[in-house]
Amino acid sequence: KQWYQRRVRGSYESHYVKIAKFEDDDAPFFKNMQGYTILLQDACLSLQTSISGASMSLMSPYFKQSWELPNKLDSISPASSAGLMELQQSVSLLSATLPPEQFLGIWSALADLFQQEFINKIIFKNRFNLAGAQQFKTDMQGFTGIFLDHCSPAYFSALTQHIRVLSQPTETVRLWQGEGLGNPDNLAELLQEKDISLSGEAVLAILKLRTDV
Repeated sequence: KQWYQRRVRGSYESHYVKIAKFEDDDAPFFKNMQGYTILLQDACLSLQTSISGASMSLMSPYFKQSWELPNKLDSISPASSAGLMELQQSVSLLSATLPPEQFLGIWSALADLFQQEFINKIIFKNRFNLAGAQQFKTDMQGFTGIFLDHCSPAYFSALTQHIRVLSQPTETVRLWQGEGLGNPDNLAELLQEKDISLSGEAVLAILKLRTDV
């Protein structure tokens, strides 16, 4: 076999891949798919990194905003709209152009990344009143909606569970905090009624972020 390098220019980054050329003219050019596989994996990783970077950059004001709001808006937060639109357009384009297996790998990685970013860098880095918690819930419904054509809502169970706790009415927050005082396990029955599977300890940690109780 003789090996050659072909330079492939993608929309985000240049890639190099070895393409096999066989001495036997009757052999299929891609009988050995190693070069193609390396190219595809590398390109998908580059696309994933570029999309997440662009969306996160557009949403940087969103990650810095206060969640103690005077009232809830009727739509998603303006600071989140540009980043979510970029993400939605990218996912739609990838869905229409990539083979299913590669698309699945990219969108699931993006979904996981954003889900963890929202939990770790917004929920646990901020304080919320009821209006702020409800606004965040609306924003996250916009986020998960981008992916629901390709997966079930259960894919975002971690984010959904955190939001379900965070956005409880003030009276419920007070009740749960009182019941869990001294023994978080006392919350088990109350959480089951609300279809919340988080531990009592985890729920109390989230409720501490509420400032209106």
